[in-house]
Amino acid sequence: MEVNVFNGIIHFIDNFRGLSRDCMLEMKRIYPDIPDNTLGSILCTKYQKKMMANHGKVKQKKQIVVKRYKEGLAAGEEPGLIIRIAKFYDVAPALMAKVILEECMEKKNDKDNQNGHSKNAIKEMFKDTTLIPDPDLAYEVFMSIVFDNMYGPIADVTKRSLGVEYEVKLYQHVKRVGLSYKSEEQLRARGYDKTPDIRLDVPCAVDGFVINWIESKAVFGDKVTHDQYAHDQYLCYWNRFGPGLVIYWFGYLETVLQPNEKRFIVRDSFPENITLMDPSLIQVPTLDIC
Repeated sequence: MEVNVFNGIIHFIDNFRGLSRDCMLEMKRIYPDIPDNTLGSILCTKYQKKMMANHGKVKQKKQIVVKRYKEGLAAGEEPGLIIRIAKFYDVAPALMAKVILEECMEKKNDKDNQNGHSKNAIKEMFKDTTLIPDPDLAYEVFMSIVFDNMYGPIADVTKRSLGVEYEVKLYQHVKRVGLSYKSEEQLRARGYDKTPDIRLDVPCAVDGFVINWIESKAVFGDKVTHDQYAHDQYLCYWNRFGPGLVIYWFGYLETVLQPNEKRFIVRDSFPENITLMDPSLIQVPTLDIC
């Protein structure tokens, strides 16, 4: 992706106020030629940073937020109250629900120490809203979690599932071209702590670049994301296994590519120009025995 296009998307996200779902819908309208997964990945990365700042501000005003929630209940407002409050404060619904849940349960602790709820109990309530004793609060928290496509238990499972889906896709491609490999699970069973998704048993060449491993990333590779992954993972793989291949399935920023990079190459799909090693071309030296 070109830098000016990426910067335009980031500028839009920075200036958008409201829910991430609405932001995504508007981005799809403005950038119809960019795949949904690419836009969603860029939004997710930027939205997380944005929420870190906004969530902190809301926690400082948690008493005001809870008062607004209780007034809405007393006035008989229709369900989705927490979602509307989240939109007003430009915070993810699941994060807003968590703030209100924690504050309401803490207030209950103050009134009834014998039946108080621990932090771990509140955490479990957030994961399983049927554990919340207040039915109105339970329903509101549940709605917020279901509605939120960026935060909360459902959003977390969706992201993990997406990562697994593209790992399976990678395995299918590797088997299709006949590459022999060890999976991440097999490598960890052998005692490796940091491992790529695939460690090739026999190196191959991609566009003339020899690789020993492949890493699958179901994200968009912007500069910050790529540099962080390189520091935490790719350089460790290179140090242990040699050069490799990184696949950002949802695309990457053009500045990620470095012409002099010799440790790994970056692609946005499984490469087709693969050269396999031909064992028959290996000449075994003979020893002259006198």
